[in-house]
Amino acid sequence: MQWLLFAACTSGSDSGDDPSDSADPGVHGELSITIPDGAVYKTSVPMDDGTLLAVRATWNPLTAERYAGERTTLLLARGSLSAGAFLEPQETGPWSRMGAVLVQVILPGGFSDGQVSTGEFDYRGVHSQDAFGAALEWTAGRRPDIDGKYIADIIPDASPEIGLVGMSAGVNLAFGALARDPSGLDFVKWMVAWEGPYTDQFLDVELMSYDFEMNPTYDLGSCGNTSCPFATEPDRIQFDPAGHSFTEDPLGAQEIDLDGVLYVDEDGDGHYAPDEFSWHMLSAPGPDGELACAPSLDLAQVIDAQSDRLFADSARPSWLPPTDWLEAYWATRDASVILPSLAAARPDLRIIVAGSQTDHIYKAVPDHPHVVALTHYLQDIGFEFVRLNPDAAYMGAALDADPSGLPDNDAGTAPTWPDTPDWLEPEGSRLPFDYFVPPSAALELDDRVHAGNWSPNLDRTLVAVPKIL
Repeated sequence: MQWLLFAACTSGSDSGDDPSDSADPGVHGELSITIPDGAVYKTSVPMDDGTLLAVRATWNPLTAERYAGERTTLLLARGSLSAGAFLEPQETGPWSRMGAVLVQVILPGGFSDGQVSTGEFDYRGVHSQDAFGAALEWTAGRRPDIDGKYIADIIPDASPEIGLVGMSAGVNLAFGALARDPSGLDFVKWMVAWEGPYTDQFLDVELMSYDFEMNPTYDLGSCGNTSCPFATEPDRIQFDPAGHSFTEDPLGAQEIDLDGVLYVDEDGDGHYAPDEFSWHMLSAPGPDGELACAPSLDLAQVIDAQSDRLFADSARPSWLPPTDWLEAYWATRDASVILPSLAAARPDLRIIVAGSQTDHIYKAVPDHPHVVALTHYLQDIGFEFVRLNPDAAYMGAALDADPSGLPDNDAGTAPTWPDTPDWLEPEGSRLPFDYFVPPSAALELDDRVHAGNWSPNLDRTLVAVPKIL
């Protein structure tokens, strides 16, 4: 199950989906029920500016309500850097089997499975975050859809106090939306943050190459809460104007060739070779409207300091924007910048950071810095309940297996390298644990909200957990 697909300025390759001719803006409420799979409600939700958001809710009315008259209700912030895509039916199955109402949204300018969100895609900036906030309001029964219907008109037992699950880059989107309106979205009681690249460096995948090789300038365990230092002399970073790289617009599939490549000169010959590390960078319309690459501010500062050397034999490439543009770009997309204000406004947002021993992207970086540093950071800035991975009792119940051997980390604690792997979920032999970890974490958090139980560890599940498999 691949939750995150990076569109990047890189020397590798990638592809996207073509638009669907059948996608329809302004879908009115459509309810379909398939036994025994469950129900799907497709609709459009208007934002305050008139943008229509493609939204759908999935649930199984035949499964038992988790609480008297209420189902666990959540909005999914899916990964990728695009406007999003609806999950396939087999991916929504675990959520339906656990009795939850799962809501999904396509960001403005996006399309998926016959539905379109109107407006222009802003590459997961403030308009995307506001769109996600509007979807949160519909999920909690605070905003009507295009037909004037609230979620309770369709799903009477949907809970008005909801949670959200951020998958990969969806973590950044979710934190950004909450930070833009922390008091207005106070009905969001909990959040699962699954393997989220929450800083600019992590989102740019600057610690690993497209070919899954670790950045040779990175020292394991060296990342702080908001950045990872370059471990070696910056003169190892080189620019080869004759090298090849490309970018891809996250909204489409068109691949655009770029002149030059930024890389680590591992053999010291001053020329890029395919087996040498080159940087991933996000892509978005730059200052001139053309697609540009967005290195992290840390990397941009190195580039600026070394620019005379890097570009001695060639001009600075047009796809590398100035630092002031990068500062504005990252101000709304780097969650580490956003989180302190959210923590000050909503310390009662309860969070489980989730991660497995085999990361979905950072496969070559064994210290899992984006998972571990986020756990430390959330605890350090004042969120009241932060836990790394769900309680072993919840994972065991979801797997219908003995929980012994599964991590059972106390809330308020976090590992340091080299002890990190023991704190992360092992990979399953039948299905990736990605199917089980987020739902298990969601059930634990929602049960804790209903029970008011915030003890660091649990001996058993607070409410019976259905087998998710």
